[in-house]
Amino acid sequence: MQISPRRIIRDLITNLRPRELFYWTIGNGVYWGFHLGMRVQLYGMAEHYGPPSLREGTLASAGPRRARGPRSRWSLARPFSATLVISTHKRDWDPILFAAYSYYHRGWLAPDGRRIGFAGRADIWDRGFLATVAGYRNWPTWAQRLLDATSFAPIASRMRAYPILRVPEYTLRQYFRALLKEEGDLPLSDVLSLEALLAFTRQEDALTRREKPQSEKRGHAAKEARALQLSDVLGWDYRLLTNRPIYAQYLTPIRYQRLREHLRETIDQQLERLSRSMETGDTLWFAPEGAVTLDGRVMRLRSGLHSLLDRMRPDVRCLPSNVTYDFMTSKRRIIACLAVGPELLGLRDLERAEQDQQVARALARQTTVTMSQLGSARLLALLERPPYQFDPQAEAPLLLAEARRLADLGAWVQRDLLKERGLRRRLRDFIAYAQAHHLIVSDQQGGYLVSAKTINNARSSRYWENPVRYCANELAALEAVLQPQAEVTGALQPTSS
Repeated sequence: MQISPRRIIRDLITNLRPRELFYWTIGNGVYWGFHLGMRVQLYGMAEHYGPPSLREGTLASAGPRRARGPRSRWSLARPFSATLVISTHKRDWDPILFAAYSYYHRGWLAPDGRRIGFAGRADIWDRGFLATVAGYRNWPTWAQRLLDATSFAPIASRMRAYPILRVPEYTLRQYFRALLKEEGDLPLSDVLSLEALLAFTRQEDALTRREKPQSEKRGHAAKEARALQLSDVLGWDYRLLTNRPIYAQYLTPIRYQRLREHLRETIDQQLERLSRSMETGDTLWFAPEGAVTLDGRVMRLRSGLHSLLDRMRPDVRCLPSNVTYDFMTSKRRIIACLAVGPELLGLRDLERAEQDQQVARALARQTTVTMSQLGSARLLALLERPPYQFDPQAEAPLLLAEARRLADLGAWVQRDLLKERGLRRRLRDFIAYAQAHHLIVSDQQGGYLVSAKTINNARSSRYWENPVRYCANELAALEAVLQPQAEVTGALQPTSS
């Protein structure tokens, strides 16, 4: 790869402009943060995401330098075509991981030049979003209360994030804030049903009983009883009630009908803005599943993808992407495998059911085969027959043959798994992880016994609760989309007489 000093200087001058400086600074911080915290491997990025002939950045294909008119100026300033990256969603940081490494997929000294926006959950723009995320990590209460008063919206907007509303996640808190802004400080009795209103009244009574002894001790007068209003319940004390998703039984019938119409209009406006974001030749990252996958498989695709495809220009590229995390290792740095597949052609001409099927298969097809997946699949296979022993010396050749078989079928496979020395080294790291998490236990013959209780007892397949099931599901989804290709390959093989 040839690095042009002129190109680096031009990129630096562009990013030092006030409008781009924040994005570029945060992007570099994210890039080096990921670089220090994990190993990121790229598959198909240069072949499929990298610009083809018209998008190489050369001015020759854009026409004469002195050409006039808005189209000529756009061609010189934006030599790349717009791209929609349709991606799976495995971790919360997937979009910023893609944004950082797609910009520097040729190396830090050879920036790509294309900006990337991404569609994010709508509550990112609401005050208190950070407290909700931190609550999942059992942060101290004082830290959550501090984050509850903090807004992430200024940063998200400058990072080219666009809100997209998902109705099942729309909470009472979001609705109350919208009403407070549009209609003023309404009484709760005008909004909530009797059942929901009683829940807030009981919480108010509990807070009053708790504060009354303290007020009497300090000599303060007790608060005058009055009907609850919207502004009274938007604080920290009511967060458990207001953070609930909205259901029909929470609101009065008239309010719920108005809410449904409001949500449809809001989503329509957000999709229109997403489609306009690609008119300047930028890239948009979009997760059609609408949420982080919980079991490693591609979930049901939401209708927002179809609406977005209908609104886009016909020349926008649609590329499938998948981030696979090889986290079952004893190493401090896990491996993130970022894969991009070939362009999905003719996607807009298909019916919705066919669109869903083709996109879901393309997303699963970009799964990268990791040691976490191969090792997990073997542990589950060994549980089906006694004596449930895992012998590393006997398993290594089997895992190597499986990795090479999948590679022959066209799957992305981690490069070091295709060599015996690299696979054995990775297998040792996997065994150390499995021992530390009690997935296997040592036996007296120098091998290991698979722990059926640890693997099978977890009710969910989330990666932090049941990593074996999660990784095995990823591999099974990939095998399912590779199976038709394997049947065709087998049919083409000559038969012996």
